[in-house]
Amino acid sequence: MQEYQEIMQKVETYLQKATNLGGFAYLTPQETQELKELSALAEAYEDSLPTMPIR
Repeated sequence: MQEYQEIMQKVETYLQKATNLGGFAYLTPQETQELKELSALAEAYEDSLPTMPIR
C-alpha cells in the first residue's frame, strides 16, 4: 500500500507538470515513459483489489 501511494505521488507530479506546461507533449520522452510504467504498476495493483458487488 505504501508503494502504491509513492507511485501515485509520482504520477501526480507528472500530471501537474503536464498541466502546467500545457499538455503531455511537453513532458520529456523519459518522463512520458516513466509515467506509462508507473501508471501500469498502479493499474495492476488496483486490478488486484477485490471489488464490492453492485446491486
